[in-house]
Amino acid sequence: MNSQLTSFLARLPARRLNLVLMGALLIACALTWLLAVRAPLASLRTMRAERTRLETAAADTAGLRLQNERLAAEVAALSRDRGKADWQGSADQMLVHLISEVDRAGSRHGVQIRGTIPGPTRKTVIFDEIPFDIEARGSYQSLVDWMEDIERSLPTLSISRFEIHPTDTPPRLAMKIRIAAYRPLEGHP
Repeated sequence: MNSQLTSFLARLPARRLNLVLMGALLIACALTWLLAVRAPLASLRTMRAERTRLETAAADTAGLRLQNERLAAEVAALSRDRGKADWQGSADQMLVHLISEVDRAGSRHGVQIRGTIPGPTRKTVIFDEIPFDIEARGSYQSLVDWMEDIERSLPTLSISRFEIHPTDTPPRLAMKIRIAAYRPLEGHP
């Protein structure tokens, strides 16, 4: 050790030296706890809690069976909806069907459909894009709910553009909206 440090420690009273050493030992123990022991103990507690949760879930076979049945019903519903999306008729028949579905959605949300104008069909990479413009009137919330219903319930449709304008007569908002229907090209899944 350094001679100055040794002489300094020799001059300290025994009681103060013991307090310094105990403080250093306490600091060393606290650092050991924080750096080496605390994280593994927390991981061990987390793993034990997860193990208990998994054992409880595995023991609850009725709950797992019910969850499995619920998921199977959701898959069946999605499969049925997927079947609706695969339109086999002509583009004109598809357009008529989709416009009537959009009109039904408007009726559900209190939206008045004022007119529908089909646009020219455009071929994209693997789809036919069939656009149509709609003029509708309703409250702001009913128009938003209607658009959300269209995109959620008709997976082959996409809202590509819309404009909302105030009107002088009730309902207070008029909307011009472009909706595009997509149909796979022949020979593409």
